Amino acid sequence: TTSYTHGLSINGSGTNTQSNGISLVHFAKTNKYILGYGQTSGANQYSVTLTPSADGKTIASSSARSSIYSSYGWEALDQIYDTTSEKVVYAGKTSQNRWQYRVMDDTGSGSLLDVDSNRNPSETCLIQVGNKIVSGVDVGSNFYARVGEVQSNNTVNWGAEYTVASGTDMRDIVMCYDSTNDRVVFGYVYYNGSNYAGVLKVGTVSQIAGNRSLNLGSPANVGSASMHMGMVHNPTDGKIYIAFRDQTSGIAENGRLAGIVATVASSGNSITMGSKTFAASGEVQKSGSKVRLVYNPKIGRACLFWTKSGNKAKVGTVTSSSNTFQFETNFADLIGGEATDPYNGSNMFTPMWNPTAEIIVGATTRDSNKTATFFATEHGSQASNS
Repeated sequence: TTSYTHGLSINGSGTNTQSNGISLVHFAKTNKYILGYGQTSGANQYSVTLTPSADGKTIASSSARSSIYSSYGWEALDQIYDTTSEKVVYAGKTSQNRWQYRVMDDTGSGSLLDVDSNRNPSETCLIQVGNKIVSGVDVGSNFYARVGEVQSNNTVNWGAEYTVASGTDMRDIVMCYDSTNDRVVFGYVYYNGSNYAGVLKVGTVSQIAGNRSLNLGSPANVGSASMHMGMVHNPTDGKIYIAFRDQTSGIAENGRLAGIVATVASSGNSITMGSKTFAASGEVQKSGSKVRLVYNPKIGRACLFWTKSGNKAKVGTVTSSSNTFQFETNFADLIGGEATDPYNGSNMFTPMWNPTAEIIVGATTRDSNKTATFFATEHGSQASNS
């Protein structure tokens, strides 16, 4: 894996950013990067459109002046580029303590609107599911989800609320879309009375226009003491890749990075787990920080972004053999070995695929100066985890 780093000058100078609200989205329609961020106080949302270099690895214009598009900062955030509507969607919690969203395209930004003004999420996740989108939130002991359809006027028509799961101290919610089987996989962690247990649940979202329904299957256990999960679908082999911090009592290194490969059934809403695999000795995941996995279609592999104990951002590829998860031999430093912002929140860096340059890009904040930092990563070939 090779990583590239490019500091961003915002408003003409380095600006403190709140990592819970930092995001970088590749706007494929016009081949631009949209950087969104909040101040450390969480008081405002800012947005700036940046022009990537031809290879996508750097920013051709890094001093563009940003604009405030809301006086309510994101406190929990996820974002996607919806290929159906060719729009960027942000969803989560703002300082208004509501489940809210915003839609943006090359013509401008829509208003900050409610998904549900009565929900005050602590975590959020957002994915595209065929011609729909799904927004999920963690509220108290419940994991809620709504199916939406993005409209031409930069709004979303949302369906009914579904309770994906309920459990004591619900946390670490995550979702991914299995395009092989046209299913959504929901992941979450809850306290089962003795450990924090990771669980998956499969759902089906209707692809009929105007039908925003969700049908859910039964829960499947990832394992006890499975924390801070991330996951992605790999359409090359049809598998779901799940990585997490393992806190099983008695293991050699508490908190070591671990992974499992799962397979969604071609009919119904069920999933089968493979065997758990640990990363190499010393690869201990930072407590409190989720992992992120992104599918790289250029090499047909899942790419893993995570924070090592000591707050060092790492990146590498993962694969499987006989339904057994396989890690990178040696992970690369994401931003030159420097720590990301220690006040990074649950989402940390936000990587995504840039189909124009065929590279993974994202943004995080440097610990040394708390400024927004762009990164891009290349990941070897299909022949090896590199």
